[in-house]
Amino acid sequence: MHFIFHCLLFVVAVTSKSVPPPTDGLKNVFNYFIQDNGNILRNVQIAINITEDFVTSDAGRTFLLNCYNPVSDKSKVIYQQIYIESDPSTRGLFAGVQIFNRSLSSTFVNQMQIGNLSNGHIIPAGTELVIALTTDKHGALNGACFKLTIDHETSSQNIEINGADTTTKVQVVPITGFTFNIVGTLDKGSFSSGSGNIIYSAENPIVPVNAQPNGLGNALSSTIGNSVYGEMRDRKTQRLKQNFGVE
Repeated sequence: MHFIFHCLLFVVAVTSKSVPPPTDGLKNVFNYFIQDNGNILRNVQIAINITEDFVTSDAGRTFLLNCYNPVSDKSKVIYQQIYIESDPSTRGLFAGVQIFNRSLSSTFVNQMQIGNLSNGHIIPAGTELVIALTTDKHGALNGACFKLTIDHETSSQNIEINGADTTTKVQVVPITGFTFNIVGTLDKGSFSSGSGNIIYSAENPIVPVNAQPNGLGNALSSTIGNSVYGEMRDRKTQRLKQNFGVE
């Protein structure tokens, strides 16, 4: 006699909850901090995908990545700003790096043009902007690769943070946290439309938190904008996704 046993497989879906928004909400210069429990972050990449025409009437847009290193570090660097910004007057898109010390005075590393817009006030749907950070064998942030894909054409630029592209020698340091904002330029930031998503990735697993992690310098951009960001899941992974829009 043969017995046939039927096994039922129960699959339990494990879902993660959303991380509560920061105290000031998810807008303008307020967004989650991304970290790995204080560990050095290696080869961070930010990919911004525009799914609805991003339109501004009064100034350009800045896609601003603020990277932080511990204040206990022996270096004088407190954070680095890596950005892509538009200039409606010239229709240009520019990539740049600026480094701030503990007194919040800055050292401008370099800025390069990576492309042009047909209309200086509009970044069209379908555009992708990528900021890919590079690290040395010690985990220090030593450069950034910027890539623009617009109207099915791709261009890129590299900026080194070790002084190779400037007469000012800049110390390279590791980062243990970062935050990302979409703001205006020239202290303006009135966006009439625009939406998309941001993909955050790194060599090591990362997780969003709603407050600045302990040990990082207290610095906040003075720029403005009516951008809003979506909530993110409380999970640790090498790839995170966040939506954005305007209010």
